[in-house]
Parts: sequence; structure tokens; C-alpha cells
Amino acid sequence: MASKMIAIKEDAYDRLMQLKTGDKSFSDVILDLTEKKKSDISEFFGIWSKEEADRVMKEVNRSRKKVDIELKKRAKRFGLE
Repeated sequence: MASKMIAIKEDAYDRLMQLKTGDKSFSDVILDLTEKKKSDISEFFGIWSKEEADRVMKEVNRSRKKVDIELKKRAKRFGLE
């Protein structure tokens, strides 16, 4: 396998060094960090319990209502109703 020499800042080297465990090479660490992740949403199914999901949805809905109220106030203030 061919190799290339690169220059990196010392703080970048320190961060890579922290991630380098066991017999991993710097190449292994960089490949791990730059690996394209799956974007399949199904891998997240079942992470939250029903109670957690309900709590999050309540918070999302509450936040949406607050944003809607604020947008209506701004629209009224600028005569956009």
C-alpha cells in the first residue's frame, strides 16, 4: 500500500492521538472519522420508550406553538396579516 506524508497542526495530532487506541494506526483513525455513515432512519427505531417519545413530542408541539404565536405577533406588527 502506498503512503503519503501530510502535515497537520499539533493540536490536530493531539486529538488524533487521543482517538488512537490499541493497535489502531493513524490511518485507521482517520478512516473511521471520515467513514460515510448510514442515513437509514430505521436504525433509530425503538431507541426511545413510548413515554420518552411522548414527552419529546409534547415538547416539540409546545415549541411549535410558541413559534407560531411569535410569528403571528411579528406579522401583525408589520401589517402582514
